[in-house]
Parts: sequence; C-alpha cells; structure tokens
Amino acid sequence: MALFGNKKIQDKKETTPKSEHVKADSVGVDSVSPIVPHTGDVHAYGAILNPHVSEKASNFAQGQKYIFRVNMHANKIDIKQAIEKLYKVNVTKVNVQNMPAKTRHFGRRIGIKSGFRKAIITLKEGQKIETV
Repeated sequence: MALFGNKKIQDKKETTPKSEHVKADSVGVDSVSPIVPHTGDVHAYGAILNPHVSEKASNFAQGQKYIFRVNMHANKIDIKQAIEKLYKVNVTKVNVQNMPAKTRHFGRRIGIKSGFRKAIITLKEGQKIETV
C-alpha cells in the first residue's frame, strides 16, 4: 500500500523548490586548484586544472618546458592565453596529449583510472614558472 496513494509525499516533492547549483562565479567555474595562482582572468581557471608533477615533468622544467593538466575541451589557443595571463610569461609553443583511461586491478576488483588531457608548454628563453 505504500507504493500507491501516498499523496503527502508526492505533494511535498512538488511544492519544495528545486535547489539550484551555486557556481563560484558567473562564468561557470566550479572549483579552482590551490596550486594555480589567484591572478589573471576567470576563463583561465577553467582551462588550466593543475601542474602535472612527475619525474619527467621535473626534467622538462630544466629545458623551459612545463606540463599541466588541462580541461578536456580546452584547445591550444585557450591554454596559451590562460598560461600567459596566470603566470605572466610568454608561451612559444603548446603541445597537447590525451591520456586514455586505463583499467586497474585491485585483488579481484576491477576499476577504471580516468583519463586526462595534458599540455606541454614551452616558454620563451630565460623565463620560468614556479609551480611548487
């Protein structure tokens, strides 16, 4: 009988206002990584997620190249403009790679490691970014 004719619960569902998703700003950026500096344009925070920290990335930093995780929908022009606004440097080249999702086994359980998009940024000679 609980499935049919429970009018009180149905009335409450209809009368309660639907909660709207509260955004961090009017552009639509929901969260900002604490590693990215808090200067520049709001659109830049949507393109650049965080620096990609690895051994290979630290070796690239010696040769004026830096690796960042970026939004899946950001193109090279968006990434270049975002890096220039956030870090106040001149970008000469942007290479983008899509890293695929991979399956991982933990005992008998199978999970999926999510894929991501990374950008390799080449800076003008003599410039540097302090990521960490």
